[in-house]
Parts: sequence; C-alpha cells; structure tokens
Amino acid sequence: MIISVIRYDEIEYVFSTIVYMLPLIIVLFTSLIICIYSIIRSRRIAKSYSELSVMQNSESRALLFCPNCGNKRIGGENFCKICGEELK
Repeated sequence: MIISVIRYDEIEYVFSTIVYMLPLIIVLFTSLIICIYSIIRSRRIAKSYSELSVMQNSESRALLFCPNCGNKRIGGENFCKICGEELK
C-alpha cells in the first residue's frame, strides 16, 4: 500500500484547516454567546429575588404569637386580644 503525501503550502494548509473547522467554530461561538447572555440574565433575576427575600425576612421577624399567653397574632395587631400584652 502506497500512501501519498499531499504537501500544502503553509497558507493553503491554514486556510483549509479553518474552512474545515468553521462549523465547529460557529457552534462554539454561538454557545458562548448564549452562555454569557444566560449568566447576565440570571444575575438580574437573582438580584430581584434577593431584594424580595430581604423584604420578606423583615416582615417575618414580627411576633406570630403572644409571648404571654401564646395566642396567635392576626394581622397587624399591637396588643393581644386575650391577655392585652403588647406585641412588638
């Protein structure tokens, strides 16, 4: 079996390699753009959720039960309906 060796000039070799790999380069570049876009978009979404969680945490720190009698607090009451204890 005789193997024929094709010799390219340097420029032809580089050009043929680029043309051969062009679909792969396009797919990788497109994937990179999509990844960068999704990272930027997810950071914006995470930022809005972190602001929302801060607001929820400050609301959840209010007493849900009276510390004196254990009655459940309803709404924004300042005093317990059962024992009259001040709810802070």
